[in-house]
Amino acid sequence: MHTWSSQATTQLQDKPGISNHTRTRVRTQKRKSHSRRKAARKWIIRALVTLVVLFAVGMVWVVLRGVAARSALADTIPLSHQVSADLQMGNARAAGLVIDTIGEHASTAVSLTSDPVWHAYQFVPFIGQNLRALGGIADTMSSLATQARAPFTSLGSQFSVAGLLPSDGHIDINELVAARPDINAANMVIQAASQRANQIDTTFTLPPVDAGVKQFRTVLASTASSMDAVRRASIILPGMVGQDGPRNYLLMFQNNAELRASGGIPGALALVTATNGTTAMSTQPAATDFPQAASSVIPLSTATSSLYSARLGTYMQDITLTPDFPTTAKIASAFWLQKYGQQLDGVVSFDPVGLSYILRATGPLKLADGETITSGNIVKKVLSTAYKTYSSPDAQDAYFREVSTTVFGALTSGHFAAAPLLDAFTEAAEQHRLLVWSDRASEESVLAGTQLQGTLAADTKTHDRLGVYFNDATGAKMDYYLRTSVAQASRVCYAGGAGVYSETVTLRSTAPANAATALPGYVTGGGLFGVASGDVKTRVVVYGPNKSDAISVKTAGKTISAASGNAGTRPVLSFDVLLAPGQSAKYAVVFRGTTPAAPELSTAVTPQVVPTHVTTAPLSCTAVNK
Repeated sequence: MHTWSSQATTQLQDKPGISNHTRTRVRTQKRKSHSRRKAARKWIIRALVTLVVLFAVGMVWVVLRGVAARSALADTIPLSHQVSADLQMGNARAAGLVIDTIGEHASTAVSLTSDPVWHAYQFVPFIGQNLRALGGIADTMSSLATQARAPFTSLGSQFSVAGLLPSDGHIDINELVAARPDINAANMVIQAASQRANQIDTTFTLPPVDAGVKQFRTVLASTASSMDAVRRASIILPGMVGQDGPRNYLLMFQNNAELRASGGIPGALALVTATNGTTAMSTQPAATDFPQAASSVIPLSTATSSLYSARLGTYMQDITLTPDFPTTAKIASAFWLQKYGQQLDGVVSFDPVGLSYILRATGPLKLADGETITSGNIVKKVLSTAYKTYSSPDAQDAYFREVSTTVFGALTSGHFAAAPLLDAFTEAAEQHRLLVWSDRASEESVLAGTQLQGTLAADTKTHDRLGVYFNDATGAKMDYYLRTSVAQASRVCYAGGAGVYSETVTLRSTAPANAATALPGYVTGGGLFGVASGDVKTRVVVYGPNKSDAISVKTAGKTISAASGNAGTRPVLSFDVLLAPGQSAKYAVVFRGTTPAAPELSTAVTPQVVPTHVTTAPLSCTAVNK
């Protein structure tokens, strides 16, 4: 076989009339052409090698700067947590100083992610999105620090939450009112930073980058929530403490030993009056002092009455059967108006566990007879020991009144540090043990969407919310011994992104084996309501996602009968669980969505003596459809 050049030469030799000179010239041109092609190939190879080397060097440069930027940003995470904590404590000055330090770290990260090489590599497929995400966080944190400096500096010089502490029954809110413009400015900056972080695209980022961005989103969301709480407080607190005229509030303590969906049966009640910042407690009736109404004291929808019976609006001790606190508060206000002819401006609810958090701040308190109540013993004393010590309901109510009066007196004295008290209120609110309702629509709109409002938050495109609530059906105080847990789960199982939702609810009685004889009849119920002494009967009420369908309730693999209803556009399933001492039971409640499932899931629960443990579990589409 001939090569191309030898073949061409042979062809030329075969052609008549071509001189040797021509043949030589052609051969020379062929050799030169071959040399040029060979040289071109070498140049291309060298150029490619050079480009690869330059790209590799650039990658090393970008990686090294990226690691340094990530380290600088990582240093801002604990500082950001500190800002959120300072805001919760109302210490704007400390928050401002920490934000300055965050700005220094963020500026370092910005300088590391803004050179020409970094910008060039942002256009490289896949790599670029990781660089843009990292640079986006750096820019967000740097802008936050720069823009927040002025309002926080101003806030720190004129406002401190310590100034809001009551002193001898009086609260001075003038500083808070004066600080509103700076509070609003700081809030806008932090909300904007949180929104900007949420807009960073992490669809194809590496796991470490994705995790880092999510961490910053979480921190910024927490900080934004804390700052928004300060903003809301600056709006409603002045009016609520009577700056624009006297206010009357019903203070209601829910008794978790006899569960109701929002916490417990109304126990001690008290009227609290606020006038120009000065508060005082007066009338203290028991829930049993209110006669049963012939018909609901406020209009109730058919759906609500069906879920919770007519007793919700006719019997003061059952007004907390619903988990919707605004409904409960309106009913309580109507009962108060009927009995005392006095219009309430609002209702505030607390429970004994929440009181135990407050006692961490106030320290131990002494009752009139010398008994000491502390953060560690108040729950047991109020929800268990009192029923053994005092045999009559009247004596028990008197004891509850004395405890509430003593705690209220300590709170209004102001003889304690601000930080522990705010921490106590925050923890109580997060667990739905502190609830607030205002009769004024403008103030209620400010409370809307907060944990204080006591409603099941609406579903969003990013968050599905369900509810699991417990109502006592024993007719006694056995829920002191009830323990519950919830395993939530969701998964897309249908076309269009519709999902399946499951709430696995476990209930366990920790009552002593001899509860029927060892516990007072007032605690066990004595069998008066169809439940054997020592047993505990609970009505479990489960709220599904918005616009979903209720599918089933199963226990031990078997479907059981459950009552169904609706709360707005949410399906609701309810069923009874009866437990003997030491017994436990598990129920799986399933809903099917009709709209695309959101990536986040949360479950609201009834606050109990021991908080319900909520976890997230895996879910099989096959299993729930069996």
